[in-house]
This record gives sequence, C-alpha cells and structure tokens, in this order.
Amino acid sequence: MNMPTVDAPTTTRTHRGVTVAVGGIQVTPAGVVKIELAEAMFGLTRKAIEGKIHRGDWVEGRQYHRAPDGIWIDVKGVERWVVTGKA
Repeated sequence: MNMPTVDAPTTTRTHRGVTVAVGGIQVTPAGVVKIELAEAMFGLTRKAIEGKIHRGDWVEGRQYHRAPDGIWIDVKGVERWVVTGKA
C-alpha cells in the first residue's frame, strides 16, 4: 500500500538536545502526559518535575496523577499553577 506524501515546509527545533521536525502536521498532546513529554513541553528536567511532586508544590489530582504505569502530568493543572502560583 502506498501512503500519500505531503510536501510541506519543514523546520527543526532543538530543546535539551532533542531535535524535532516541525512541518505540515501538528500534534496536540492529551490533557495528561507522561513525565518524558512534560519535560519537553514545560522545559523542566525530570528531576525538577519530581522535586515539585515530592515537595508538595504540585498536588496529586491537580497537577499530576498516579496510574498503574507511572505518573502522568496534568497539562491544564500545571498551566493553572504557573498562572496563579497555587497548587
């Protein structure tokens, strides 16, 4: 099966050593994301994210959630925390 191709201008961005191609397709992350994606989205290291959780800066059920497969970060919860300064 041949897949259609799209000729779209592509640029690249580098963040923390990871280069991402940005072209004609836009991907919107879900409302909750794993720590690995949250690192790139918020410009924080894993250690910084885990520190916010352990110190209580981020509240379970608001800025993060525990699931059987690990911790998930609530994107809107973190955005509210950034704007208001309150967990």
